[in-house]
Amino acid sequence: MALDITILNELVIDESNGTGIDDATTNDDLADESGVPAALTALGTPIEVAYQANFIKVTAGANETVTGVVLSAPGGGPIPLGGVPTTLKTIDGDAITLFQGANGVVEGRTAGGDLAFAVLLVNNKDLYVAQYIALDHPDTGNPDDQVDLAGYISASVTATQTSTFASSNAPPGVGDFYLLNSAQSGSSQLLVTGFINGDNARPNVSTQGFGIGQQSINPTDTLQVDFVTGGTAGVGSSTEIAYCSHLDNITTAGFTINQITPSNPDRRVDFTIQALDVQGNEQGSNYYDGSPSTARTIDSVTVVQNGVTSVFTSDGTKDGITVTGLGTTTVKLANVDNVAVVDFTTTAQFDRLLIKGVDANEGMDVTEIRYKTTNTNAHSEDVGAGINFDDDDPKITVTGEVPTLTVDESDLDTTGSNPSGTEETDSADFAGAFSVGYGTDGAGSTTYGLLITGGDGTNSRLETTNGDDIKLYEEDDTIVGRTDGGVVAFKISLLGSTVTLVQYVAIKHPNTATNDEPISMAADLVKLVATAADHEGDSVSESVSISDKLNFEDDGPEISVVGGVGELTVDESDLDSTGSNPSGTQETASTDVSGVFSSIYGADQAGSIALSLEVVDGTDSGLQLSGTGEAILLYKDGNTVVGRTATNTIAFVVSLEGSDLKLEQFAALKHDDLTSND
Repeated sequence: MALDITILNELVIDESNGTGIDDATTNDDLADESGVPAALTALGTPIEVAYQANFIKVTAGANETVTGVVLSAPGGGPIPLGGVPTTLKTIDGDAITLFQGANGVVEGRTAGGDLAFAVLLVNNKDLYVAQYIALDHPDTGNPDDQVDLAGYISASVTATQTSTFASSNAPPGVGDFYLLNSAQSGSSQLLVTGFINGDNARPNVSTQGFGIGQQSINPTDTLQVDFVTGGTAGVGSSTEIAYCSHLDNITTAGFTINQITPSNPDRRVDFTIQALDVQGNEQGSNYYDGSPSTARTIDSVTVVQNGVTSVFTSDGTKDGITVTGLGTTTVKLANVDNVAVVDFTTTAQFDRLLIKGVDANEGMDVTEIRYKTTNTNAHSEDVGAGINFDDDDPKITVTGEVPTLTVDESDLDTTGSNPSGTEETDSADFAGAFSVGYGTDGAGSTTYGLLITGGDGTNSRLETTNGDDIKLYEEDDTIVGRTDGGVVAFKISLLGSTVTLVQYVAIKHPNTATNDEPISMAADLVKLVATAADHEGDSVSESVSISDKLNFEDDGPEISVVGGVGELTVDESDLDSTGSNPSGTQETASTDVSGVFSSIYGADQAGSIALSLEVVDGTDSGLQLSGTGEAILLYKDGNTVVGRTATNTIAFVVSLEGSDLKLEQFAALKHDDLTSND
């Protein structure tokens, strides 16, 4: 048969989608689970159901009719009772074997009987697959790989083929038998012999028709035709009869009457038909002398003549034709037209047809004989390659809840390092930065790792207080920030999902306007990578930047007053009698104020102390000029404070050079105590 099965659309059932109809793009969606056949839901509650319309296409050749398509064992035929072993396994490692279930369902079960999946073909073309247990997918390097049923399940076609044999195609010559090939297939053949009054007689097959003696089936003639295969077309003696076997699964046959003999369009003809099932496949003279057979019951006859179709399922007369004997093994048709098409069916298979002339006067020419073969495994093709089980990969996402670690340089010693072993440390659990789902394959584990995005030697863009660049290196699962000179500034370590930041030396903070500002690396220089692996070992990874979450707080210097400023005394006695110093003479006194303050430079190491004088311009000093009583106001001029009147008479100057504080008096001041001259 010229049958063919083609996979039009592969089916993919994806474990990732959860319970419900699969929505893989290669499959047609159903609205909800109400569309799942009861044959599948009766087996249990599936974790996933996939449906593919037009999964396969079956094409038939000429004179072929597809009557059914079923899922079958590899190469066709029923799935054996012991099942078809496969290499597929459940997520727990249990091997899966295919068994034939009820209602056409093929079930994949473990040795313990657990149902892993079920496959159902409907409408000879549409496919359902229900999955009840997650499957093992051996390629752990691909969290979305597929396994299929290639080589384990086929689709088999049940089809009928009408084989026709025209008398005009008979091999030339005359003999005890004729063997004809059908017009459709050389494997369907017709073995023709005959009888006259019950005795063997030579058939005569030509363009006129199948007949006995004179090329017709005359009264008392019987045409015997066997439906066989494996012979060689030709004509010969009885001893040369050879073929392979009789054909099975035939319950429909027929023939065409082309004229009544002697030819008279107004005449009608009577004949009988019998159907027999031959036991054995005797050859040569053994066949010719008669083969044991079982007569079959004929249950319907259809006659087409004069454009009218008459169907008989019981005895009766229609369109002038009378049929008797239905329900028995011999049926008589009377008053059949000289051009008619006769077909009949039996209740069981047969492989031999007898047509006997029983009319008192007329014979008939039969120009075509046909039979319809039903083959339950007419053609099969592997379809397992189109049934795919897609892996359920674990899922991991970043939640955005990334902790921050902060260390403060304040506890480092004044050299900006920790020779005594003191360091700044902060830790936090970063597991909450990720959301993990292991999926249908079940829980495995989540592991964490640190990653320098740019690799070893990446510049952290941080510097020590000496201005040395700090570069990043991975050492024993710890990220170390160190200078080219080998000074370790900080370390980032990981234990489980807990990240720890340790600072060993002070880091330069460029903003000198504040003494306590934090500084961190740029985002994505250092990442925390989380890897989620499900029960079967499939893994996926996600990462989050932590370099911008590691803060190094500044350590500012400290200063305090630890002493007083020594008194400075000038004496007006040396000023001239006008109370001023027009000659440039002035009274001067000075003192060292370096001991007034004490400073702590902190982890950023020693810098310097700068002293300055501060005053708000125009501040009243509380002193007055002698004689005029003018108030002396204070003004800052550089690093000098000048005491002068509103008329710009300079009374005194206070200046600071380094830590040397100097007082100079230029004009006499008013002293309120008149009882004392000094």
